[in-house]
Amino acid sequence: MGIVQEGPTEYYSARIQNKDRKRTFVEEVLAGERQSGRFKRKYADIQTSKTSGKKAFYKALQDKRVKNVKR
Repeated sequence: MGIVQEGPTEYYSARIQNKDRKRTFVEEVLAGERQSGRFKRKYADIQTSKTSGKKAFYKALQDKRVKNVKR
């Protein structure tokens, strides 16, 4: 357990403001994730790329066929 201390040259550029400080490092990371949503977005990107050649592709192909038949 410890305290995050910034160097004297990073006082304004990389400083963690008092209102953003949490009790633990994990709480700080989770709070940052809630603000940015980066991990959720990256997870969704990975999932779409993983399913792109499987069921999702075949389902989209079937939907295209059904639309062409209805015309």
